[in-house]
Amino acid sequence: MGFHSDTSALFNLLKHHPKKPLPDFLTEEMLLGIGGGAGYGYFTFFYEKEDFSSFYLGTRALWESSELFISGALKALGFQPAVQQTKDRKAAFEKLDKQVSGGNPVIVAINEDVFRKKSISPNGYQIYGLVSDINKETGIVKIALQKDIPIEISIEDLILGRDHLATRKIINQSIFLKEPADQDLSLKKIIAAARTGIETGLKSAHNPRMSNFGITALDRWKTSLTASNKQSFGKIFHNTAHLVNALYYTYYWIVENTDGYALRRSYSTFLNMVGEIIHEPLLLEAGGLYEKAGLIWRQIAEDSLNSEYDEFLLMKEKFQELNKFYHSEEFRLKEYKQMNADLLELKAEASEQLQVTETDRKELFTHLAGLICQIQTLEKEALIKLEEALHSKKWEDYLS
Repeated sequence: MGFHSDTSALFNLLKHHPKKPLPDFLTEEMLLGIGGGAGYGYFTFFYEKEDFSSFYLGTRALWESSELFISGALKALGFQPAVQQTKDRKAAFEKLDKQVSGGNPVIVAINEDVFRKKSISPNGYQIYGLVSDINKETGIVKIALQKDIPIEISIEDLILGRDHLATRKIINQSIFLKEPADQDLSLKKIIAAARTGIETGLKSAHNPRMSNFGITALDRWKTSLTASNKQSFGKIFHNTAHLVNALYYTYYWIVENTDGYALRRSYSTFLNMVGEIIHEPLLLEAGGLYEKAGLIWRQIAEDSLNSEYDEFLLMKEKFQELNKFYHSEEFRLKEYKQMNADLLELKAEASEQLQVTETDRKELFTHLAGLICQIQTLEKEALIKLEEALHSKKWEDYLS
């Protein structure tokens, strides 16, 4: 297990609660689909005064709120999650300790620097994990991230990590089930939850909030790559250091904390599982389209860090080394942090040494835009099939 922090935290939480072992068909891929499945988000950031730029891709439905994703999946399965947020960091810790010491593990939002860097930035990006043990005598906390075996961190790092987050509404956030749930997670209940998840995914894909959300985010991304205005890739990321940053994060958001394919391969697995169970061909067809789209997402990642450039080849090799080490039995947090530091050093060196001509830059952007266009074609068709599948009589035939 362990391709995404939110689905892994959800899976680990569920393993602690039902009186019976989880059924084999309630996999992490199934939980991804129940929560909403694959999604879309696109944002660029540039602060001229600070000479800072960054790039974000959302690849999961409800990427803007892990709490909504996790709570929604739990509710779809018949559970009643509790969500708490406490402003004071020490009070938040005491509440967390009370829950965990009572045998009730808790999902928390925590600054990913706790696991990746030697120091914790005051406004870091969050990752979600399941806190299963707090030992005040030793000062050690056990928290599971994308794997069964928990990582050990200090109580101090837990407190700071929960407090030092850029998004204020998730500071000291916790999600848990108040008591052991007496739920019979039958196949019919899971399939009903899967139907709810597909509906959630469709709503997320057609999010009217703004064009950066939903499938229209692909249009924003594609247009930005080929345009020449102030918000285009060519303008925002013209500086070599900014270009390296954008290409690094293109790879990062598609490959890291996903299944390696922007969650499309796992969502395809979910759709195929459900389609086979209820005998709905439309779900199988949509699953096939997401499988094809996932390969193109991965190609975008690989082509962004083009291996013809030695600097990018070294970065990709380090990414792969990190992932392999993280899931190995030899994992040690201290070594993992050093490997992350080595990766960031490679990125810094690329920012100084990389030489990309204007022609090569434009060719790359045009190439990536073409790949995004292919994804749009496949995934728009998949969404149409999912919409049709939602109204299929096969659901009622199976669930009755």
